[in-house]
This record gives sequence, structure tokens and C-alpha cells, in this order.
Amino acid sequence: MRFHAALGDRVRAHNLIREADREDFRAHVVGYFSNLDLLITPTLATPPVEAALWGQRSWPRVFAANARYAPYSAPWNHAGYPAVSVPAGVHPRTGTPLSVQLVAPDGGEQLLLGVAALLQRLAPGF
Repeated sequence: MRFHAALGDRVRAHNLIREADREDFRAHVVGYFSNLDLLITPTLATPPVEAALWGQRSWPRVFAANARYAPYSAPWNHAGYPAVSVPAGVHPRTGTPLSVQLVAPDGGEQLLLGVAALLQRLAPGF
């Protein structure tokens, strides 16, 4: 975790990801909410990866595996939009829990948390 944070500091220090890039991206995705209250995406791209000794693997290998496994939250984290993952059933082949990600526009935290609470009441045990 410390390595990842230090790498992020270096990326920012070398201006590899500029605040202007984030603002451009935010301006692009704001249109998604022009006629939507919430956006729903998968939380994960694949069933869970096999447990492994990830701490003994190189950082690029771990990062690449994570990027393939969980790519859907990164854009919204980058944009700074509120999002939450909620249970959405069970995978038919593996039996592992599934979830979806709900994303709200800027300032949509109250709606997002309200919908998550409603889903929890409607589907207890998930």
C-alpha cells in the first residue's frame, strides 16, 4: 500500500496526471447524468481470481491483474464521483456473490445511499 501511494505521489510530482485531465474527464462524463439519476455498472469484470501469493509478485503484475479484474470503479474514482457496490445475486457457475456498482452525479450521495439502503431492505441477506 505504501508503495502504491508513493508511486501516486511521483506520478503527480512529474505532472503525468494533471488536474486539467481530471477536469476534462469530469466534463465528459457529466453528460451521462443528463437524463439519469444513477448509473449502474458491473463491479467486477470476472469471477474472483484464484488466491495467490500476491505479496510476492511484482507490482506491475499485481496492478495488471487488478486492472483486468476490477476496472469499473477506476474511472469514477478518478472523476471523484460518488459510487457504491451493492450485492446482486450469486454467480451461476461459481456460486460466488455478485455485485453491481451504482454511480451518482456530483452531489448525489444522499440518493446513492438511499437506493443502497432500499436494496438492502428489499433483499436482506445479500
